[in-house]
Amino acid sequence: MTMSGDAGDYCAALWGDRLRGLIKSRDAELEKLRQGLMDRADIHYRVGYLNYIQPEIDHIASVGNPSQQ
Repeated sequence: MTMSGDAGDYCAALWGDRLRGLIKSRDAELEKLRQGLMDRADIHYRVGYLNYIQPEIDHIASVGNPSQQ
């Protein structure tokens, strides 16, 4: 079902914001790992976080924009 008007715009904005936020968070963590800007004790936490967030990014991207469906 294709949404139109304000509902479609609202869903598209929420979907886009969530995807952009997740990607930004992932990229920031990857940059910290690349630069070595973390304590050794944090490495397992950070890698676990990346293993959690990437599947969520993939899922949101694969589902697609809800206002387009």
